[in-house]
Amino acid sequence: MSQRFRAAHGEGEVLFGCAAGRMAQGMEISTQIAREQTVRAGRMSLERGLVVAFGVVLAIVVAIAPLAIWAVLSISSRAEVLHTTIIRAQVAYAQVASDADLLRAALLEAATTPDKTRAAASAVIVGEMLKQFPDDARKLEEVAKSDPDFAKLLETFRASASAYDFASLPALSMLSAGQRKQAQTLIDGPSYTAYRQQKSDGDALLQAFNTASDTLWNQLLRARAIAISVLVAGVTTAFLVALLVSAWVRRIVLRGIGRCLETFEAMERGDLTQRIGWEGADVLGRLATAVDSLADRLSGMIGAIQSVSATVLQASGEERRISHEVDERVREELQALQEASGISAEVGRSAAGVAENANRMAGRVSDVSGAVAEFAASIKQIESNVSSLSAVIAQTIVATQEMAATIVQVANNADRVRGESTQTDREFLEGRDEVAALSARVGSVRSTVANVMSEMGGLDSASRQIGEILSLIEEIADQTNLLALNAAIEAARAGEHGRGFAVVAEEVRKLAEKSSTSTREIGALIADIQRRTRAVLERTSTANQDVLASAESAASVNRTIEAIAQRVTQMAHLVGEISVATAQQAQASEELAKASGQMGKMAEEATLAISRQTVSSNQILDAVTEIEQRTGEAARASSQQRAAIEALTARVERTAQLGKENARAVTGMRVASERMETQAGSLGEMIEQFTVDSYGRLDEPFAPSLGPARVEQSSGAAPLQELIG
Repeated sequence: MSQRFRAAHGEGEVLFGCAAGRMAQGMEISTQIAREQTVRAGRMSLERGLVVAFGVVLAIVVAIAPLAIWAVLSISSRAEVLHTTIIRAQVAYAQVASDADLLRAALLEAATTPDKTRAAASAVIVGEMLKQFPDDARKLEEVAKSDPDFAKLLETFRASASAYDFASLPALSMLSAGQRKQAQTLIDGPSYTAYRQQKSDGDALLQAFNTASDTLWNQLLRARAIAISVLVAGVTTAFLVALLVSAWVRRIVLRGIGRCLETFEAMERGDLTQRIGWEGADVLGRLATAVDSLADRLSGMIGAIQSVSATVLQASGEERRISHEVDERVREELQALQEASGISAEVGRSAAGVAENANRMAGRVSDVSGAVAEFAASIKQIESNVSSLSAVIAQTIVATQEMAATIVQVANNADRVRGESTQTDREFLEGRDEVAALSARVGSVRSTVANVMSEMGGLDSASRQIGEILSLIEEIADQTNLLALNAAIEAARAGEHGRGFAVVAEEVRKLAEKSSTSTREIGALIADIQRRTRAVLERTSTANQDVLASAESAASVNRTIEAIAQRVTQMAHLVGEISVATAQQAQASEELAKASGQMGKMAEEATLAISRQTVSSNQILDAVTEIEQRTGEAARASSQQRAAIEALTARVERTAQLGKENARAVTGMRVASERMETQAGSLGEMIEQFTVDSYGRLDEPFAPSLGPARVEQSSGAAPLQELIG
């Protein structure tokens, strides 16, 4: 029996060693996987992607800025040339043309009017115009001489203007001298010819001014179109890059959070085979790596607990079987002790009869000899039974000591499991802190999206204000056009004197029309910008809703982690209870070993007493052969035999009492074994709720082995209790 118990104990140690080796192998593989994930984490992370996107946007801005500056400078230079040269030259020419027309009109008035007063006034005007006309011509030359394209035309116009001025001087002298007819002849002849030439050269110069003005205006429009195109292209490109980056970030964040949520939900269901498998050096990558490492540790721990539980359950079954065998042996020994007690009582009665009938012992020597032989045989049987009881007690002591050592190992394993459970609880708390930090970052993203929506709303409001300003400019252009039309009508009414004013009115009208056209084009661009701004606002609102959904997902993940942390805490509490129960069982095993030792000592004493009784039986046989000669000695021997029988009866009763105590100890050991097996079964049922991977799964389930074991435990309990009673 002792060899069988040692073999069972050796098998338990082998199973426990295999379980510990598989747990160490699982932890080593988990560490290797984590190391490989760290090595492969050099890919593009979330933060690095954002930095790259920011760099792309910055590069676009840097590339667009020189083009925009060039377009603005080009527009500014064209506008400056248009303002400083063309418009001022046109105004100066209008003044020169007005002077020439006024001079011509004053000469005609002075030469043809019969009213001397009006003629004198006209002559005064002619004198003033002759002085002012050259000055205005010089001003025109100073304004337009900076442009080489106008040099030849200016030279021609200056020559014709000087000729007209010189041709008008003789007419003024004649008018002053009262020679009106000669003056009129001069005015209608050479002076008119000079006036027509000056007028023709001035029209050519004005046409050149208008052509240059149209050219510069077209260049200004092209520069403005280029600037607007560059700005629109830059803004569109930056917007597309920002949109792509936002979609990429949203996809990565939602995918990482969703995968974490699925893994935590699987853990909550007890499935520890799910892994995220997401690599990266950012927050989500570190969170995924931590969750996978946690799942690997939990899987290895659950597998180790399963292996240890199977080992404990198997050792408990072997202990239960040995307890059953010890129970049967003790029952047999108690029956033998009852028989020995009956025989001792019978021998006592026989010895009493011998003491009372000592005088008649000679006649009944043969009967006494038979009784003594029967008594000797009974003593030998008792000695054999007591020897068997001593052997059983020795085996029980060895089995109890081995069982105590196994229970101590189980207690140490339970303490280690409790330490691992505490470490798991602490890692769960760290994961919960990481998820809380992720929720805070999602809230920051949400605030940023809200700020972007506010800024886009301000941009939409500003574009609307620009539209209103453009509407006002268009109204001003319409009013200017109307005023130019009225001025042209008035100039037409003025006839020859209003021709210069009509030219100016016509130019103003053209400028008003161009301003109105440009205003409408700018209004169309502003409307397009407003439409794009509203589209951006709608997309930003959609992104804000996605961020809100991400925040809710992060909160759900946090709640799931809280639930898992509570389960891990409960598991640690149960492991602590198992450790306490195992310690109690170890203490009970020590007490059982002490009781078994005491029972062995008492069995040795009973063996010595029976040996002494055997010697006494031999003495009785020797005395029977000499009974006839030594009757007195026979009477004394009968008295001694009676005393020895009484001592033997007392020893047998003591041995029976020790057998009952041994039976109670065996019953207590069986109860402790049943409680340990029940606790191991409860632990197995609780662990069966988890599904682990190949590093922690047992080859065969151990929970179904509880049923037959409990039936065997209850099969031998009733006879032993009846025998003790």
